[in-house]
Amino acid sequence: MYIPLAIVSNNKDKYSETFIHAQINHLPYFVHHLYGDHLPHFAQGKLLNHGRSFAPWLRRPEVRQSRAVAQYLQQHTIRLVLAQYGPAGVAMYPICQRLRLPLLVHFHGYDAYRDDVLHTHGRHYPALFAAATALIVVSEHMREQLLRLGAPADKLHLIPYGIDTEAFQPGPARTGPCVIVSCGRFVAKKGPAVSLQAFAKVRASVPGARLIMVGDGELLPACKQLAHRLGIAEAVEFRGVLTPAEVAQTLQAADIFIQPSLTSAAHDAEGTPLAILEAGACGLPVAASYHGGIPQVVQAGETGLLVAEGDIDGLAQQLIFLAENDTIRKRMGTAARARISTYFTLDRYLADLSQLIDQSLSTD
Repeated sequence: MYIPLAIVSNNKDKYSETFIHAQINHLPYFVHHLYGDHLPHFAQGKLLNHGRSFAPWLRRPEVRQSRAVAQYLQQHTIRLVLAQYGPAGVAMYPICQRLRLPLLVHFHGYDAYRDDVLHTHGRHYPALFAAATALIVVSEHMREQLLRLGAPADKLHLIPYGIDTEAFQPGPARTGPCVIVSCGRFVAKKGPAVSLQAFAKVRASVPGARLIMVGDGELLPACKQLAHRLGIAEAVEFRGVLTPAEVAQTLQAADIFIQPSLTSAAHDAEGTPLAILEAGACGLPVAASYHGGIPQVVQAGETGLLVAEGDIDGLAQQLIFLAENDTIRKRMGTAARARISTYFTLDRYLADLSQLIDQSLSTD
């Protein structure tokens, strides 16, 4: 349908933000993508035009940038703004107020939890909460966090992520040594060091077991060094950043998915890791932690196993149990596929998001 709306994000095509790519490519509206910072500098691949003015107040860069964004929204008759992450919402709400545009703010993870973000941008959250038409969260845990930060309950909308269950589906039956996979950025809240330490214990009990780690990030060099120190370097493969199709192929050739997310020292935390949805859709049981939105996806004892954050011994025991019990592992994988296909599809995510957008437009 030809309803022009703007999606505002910091990045144009960051590999880990597939949920934003899905919105841009599949929402049933004429989507304009504005990006380049919380207050965007680009729209549809072109630099936003600041124009020229000799007025002293317009010489300030942030004022000129705000003016350029507002002019773009007006020129393209944008009907609604969907801001990705809280800081983008903070940058956009004064513009939306001036233009009387509905503003939806989609929180994803760090923007609801991390200390430095709450110290800088979070002090503006009360004004954002008052100005926004709706606030989107991806887990019940995140909903509770935004309530603690002062968000009005009636503006909060829980819309869990969804993934393409056609692109991510079970592969052929596997034989051979157990293959465990992790997929995510190498940052503290993803717990990559926990995965390696737990896997070192698995190797002592499950001969031939292998760990494949997909992703990139600031902790990757340290994790490679840790694998050597633990004596498991020959059993761990670091594959770097993969395309979604390559991620699916990797999951289809594995037996177990591992996701030991934890709250970092800076209080950074996950919303709901997309990778656990993709793994479940591929028929893998998930060994993970009680963290963020993970327990809403992984049903302990049914579609996977959960341990407390940072519980290396417990995680290793769960991995060993799954590796040594083929029947239970496969039953959990089948149940995981069924759960993801029922509750966490991309079609459901986009439909729920579209419904909220339509409601926001109708009440504008």
